[in-house]
Amino acid sequence: MKSLRRKIITLLLSALAISGFTSCQDEEEMEGRIITGVCWEGVLPIKEYYGQENYFSRFFFYEENSYKYGFEEFYYKGVYQQTYEFGWYWLDDAYSVIALNYGGRWQNDISCIDLREVTNNYMYGYFYMDVADYWAYKDGSYDHRSDHYIELKHVNVNRRQD
Repeated sequence: MKSLRRKIITLLLSALAISGFTSCQDEEEMEGRIITGVCWEGVLPIKEYYGQENYFSRFFFYEENSYKYGFEEFYYKGVYQQTYEFGWYWLDDAYSVIALNYGGRWQNDISCIDLREVTNNYMYGYFYMDVADYWAYKDGSYDHRSDHYIELKHVNVNRRQD
C-alpha cells in the first residue's frame, strides 16, 4: 500500500513539474505579451517642443511572426498631429530596454525606453531620444537621468487609421 501511494505521489509530482515547465515561456515572450496589443499614453521628455505639458504620445506595440513594429501618435493640446512608425526590439538580454527604430526621426535612428517597471496599467522608465544617451548613462558619463523619466499609462483607445 505504501509503495502504491509513493508511486502515485511521485507520478503526481512529476506531472505537476512537467506541466509547470511546459507552461513557462521565455522572458522575452512574456514581456512582449505585456506591452503588445494595447495603447500606452504619456508625456515624453523632449526638450525641443516648447510647452512640454501641452503634448503627449500614444504608443502601440505589435508583434507578428517575430516581426516587431509599432506606431507613436503625437498629440498637441489634445489634438492629433502625426503618426510615426517604428520597428522595435529588446536592446539587452534582460528584456528591460526597448529600442525604437524610427528610421531617422530627430536626426537619429534609434530611441529607447529603459523600463524600470511594467504593470497592467503603467509602464515606468526612462526615454532616450538617442540610444547613445542611454549607453552614456550606462557607462557613467551621463548624469541627468531624472530628465528622462516617463510614466506611460495603459489606456483603452484604438490606433488611428489614417
